[in-house]
Amino acid sequence: MEFKKGQIFFWRSSNTFFSLVIKLYNYKKFNDADLPTHVGIITKVEKTRVQIHEATNKGFVKSWYDIKWLNGRIKADVVSIGECKEKLTYVEQNADKYLGIGYGWLDIITIGLSLLTKFKFGLTGKNKIICSEAVNYVIYDSTKKINIAAEYGISTDSVTPAHIYLSTSVRIL
Repeated sequence: MEFKKGQIFFWRSSNTFFSLVIKLYNYKKFNDADLPTHVGIITKVEKTRVQIHEATNKGFVKSWYDIKWLNGRIKADVVSIGECKEKLTYVEQNADKYLGIGYGWLDIITIGLSLLTKFKFGLTGKNKIICSEAVNYVIYDSTKKINIAAEYGISTDSVTPAHIYLSTSVRIL
């Protein structure tokens, strides 16, 4: 696959408690447990590697992935790549604005609790962010049009990778 700046990196995993919470949410909300549980945005492409901005347990970071490894994960149907239907500009600069923001553990817990309470709420705002919340911010900042949270009528803290994956503003390659 040819990777490009601004593409969206989707990952399917259930190897942590928090990814299991998102997987359960995906099943209950979208009737599909195989939807992505993690998301990042490609911000730089080199000959053999790709830079992805993503929120991990270390907060919002830049990570480098080997292109051969990524292509192997795509073939194994663990990773999917998508792109916005609108042009993104200044993707890396927009993503860099969020570097160093801590991980929103509480947001994951509230997403899980929303399954029980049906209540949609966000607690941390931009003080702490999860992967999909960060990608939503970067996409909005880079298009000034696409807002996944607004598309679904939810708080930005409540956006999950599946919301982005299923968005009418995103096409999966």
